[in-house]
Amino acid sequence: MPPLPPWNQIHPLVIHFPIALTFLVPVFLLLAAVISKARLSLLFSAALIAVLAAVGSAMATSSGEAGEDAIPDSPLARQVLHEHEELGELARNVNIGAALLLTGSWLTLWLLGPKVKAPIATAALVVLTLA
Repeated sequence: MPPLPPWNQIHPLVIHFPIALTFLVPVFLLLAAVISKARLSLLFSAALIAVLAAVGSAMATSSGEAGEDAIPDSPLARQVLHEHEELGELARNVNIGAALLLTGSWLTLWLLGPKVKAPIATAALVVLTLA
C-alpha cells in the first residue's frame, strides 16, 4: 500500500468522505420517520453519520487550507479558490450543526422514550431537509 501524502496534499482524498456521508444522513432520517419500530436505531445511525461527516468536513477544510499555497498565483485561480474555500467552510458548519442537532435529538429520544419519538424524528427531518 502506498504511503499517505502529506497533510498539505491530502485534500482531494479527504474531501469525498464527508460529501458521501452528508448525502446519507437524510436517507436515514427519512427511514426513521417512516419505520417507527426502528426509529431510535435509525436516528442514532443518522446522528453518527452526521458526526463522522462533521469530523471529515473539518479535516477537509484544514487540509485544504494547508494546501492552499500549491495553487498558482493568478487572480482567477485565487477567486475560484476563495469561492471553494467559502463553500467548504459553509458545508463544514452545516455538518457540525446537523451533527449537534441529530445527536441532541437522539439523546432526547433515548432518555425520554416513546413520548417524544414522532415529534423529534419529524422535527429533525424537517430541519435537515430545509438546510
